[in-house]
Amino acid sequence: MLAAIFVDAAVGGAGLAEGRSIADQLAIQITGLVAVLLWSVWLSIAIAKAVQMFAGLRVGHDVEEQGIFAFTANAATTCNQEDFETSMVN
Repeated sequence: MLAAIFVDAAVGGAGLAEGRSIADQLAIQITGLVAVLLWSVWLSIAIAKAVQMFAGLRVGHDVEEQGIFAFTANAATTCNQEDFETSMVN
């Protein structure tokens, strides 16, 4: 965000574009920051929804009660893949 200030020729920078002030450049940078923030939030929500549709975001109640680490350790020795998949909640 300080690029708008440091690029000004008055502080030893290369200079702003013709007719542009520090405030104009700062407004452009804030607009870009907000655009990237909104895009990131939207895409993160879309990815989470896609994962939720196919794999689920939470484990089942029984796995939660037992503890995920204990369950996965037992799954490797006592459960098959189908048992583990049926414990997942969408």
